[in-house]
Amino acid sequence: MVLIRGYYKTFSRIQRINEENTLLGVGGSASYIHKCSRVHDAIYVLVTNKYATYRELKDAYTIDEFLDLYEICMVNLYNKYEITENLKEERKR
Repeated sequence: MVLIRGYYKTFSRIQRINEENTLLGVGGSASYIHKCSRVHDAIYVLVTNKYATYRELKDAYTIDEFLDLYEICMVNLYNKYEITENLKEERKR
C-alpha cells in the first residue's frame, strides 16, 4: 500500500472521509476499542468488513479503486448504523 503512487493525496482523502463520518456520528473515541498499530485504519475497515483481502489491496487494486471501496464500505456502515438506531427508537415507542 505504501508503494502506491499518490500516497499522500490518498490518505488526506481518507482523513476527509473519516472526519465527515465523525461529524455524522459514526465512530467515536472509546478507550476500549483496540486499533492495529501497523495497518492503516482504512485497510483494517476494508479487510474486516470483507470488501477485499489484504493481498488484493496490495496487488490488485489501484488507489482509486481502493478509495471507492473505502467510501462504499463507510457509507454502508453508516446506513446500517442509522437503520439500527431508527429501529431502536421505534421499539421504544
